[in-house]
Amino acid sequence: MKINKILSLLFLIIFISCNEETQKLQPEKYYQRDLQITYDNKTFNGTAVLPSKDKYSIKVKSVDKINLLTVTTCHREIAYYPDKVEFTFDYTPVKGIEDDGDCNLELFAANLEGKHAWGFIDLNAAKYALKATLRCNGENNKEYLGTSVCQSKVGLYQEIVFFYPVEISQINKCPIPESQDKKIWKLNLNLGECVYLFKETAFGTAKFHKLTTVGYEGILIRK
Repeated sequence: MKINKILSLLFLIIFISCNEETQKLQPEKYYQRDLQITYDNKTFNGTAVLPSKDKYSIKVKSVDKINLLTVTTCHREIAYYPDKVEFTFDYTPVKGIEDDGDCNLELFAANLEGKHAWGFIDLNAAKYALKATLRCNGENNKEYLGTSVCQSKVGLYQEIVFFYPVEISQINKCPIPESQDKKIWKLNLNLGECVYLFKETAFGTAKFHKLTTVGYEGILIRK
């Protein structure tokens, strides 16, 4: 019995050691966005789509203490030094640059122990008004108005569905999704961020929907 306990203890030590080794951050990897984001009493895990507003109060929470939080947009980078696991910051989009629906927020959190976490926020705008239903990473039939985000592991299939046929174009260099009827589009998630623009002209007036996919290849264990 005593030998069994010793062997069990040795196995546990080896397992923990190996586990810590595999959790060393690999800079070349694109990790899952898992910062908890809260806005207007709604909480999102890693990625979020927020409505168009003049000003935002956004709470970010991490499992580990945040010593540095950066918020990077298409126009600027803002740095905060919270020294705690959750932090609320105010964000006012610069008019004419950050409020057009095409300027997302990239969140990066780090601490003095070398722990990292990320988040992604997209902001809707009036020019994106086409509804779509997203089937993303097991969360099925969730409706989005104008702007949507789908995060999942690279190579997994997701779907976005429209009521009427739509045309598609990609904003960055990513594979075009497949569709048989131009209403149901099947996506094989690419690494990193891909942005797709869908256009409906069923009633003579064009309506648009923007989808951003976030494909990750690694997940960090959170204690």
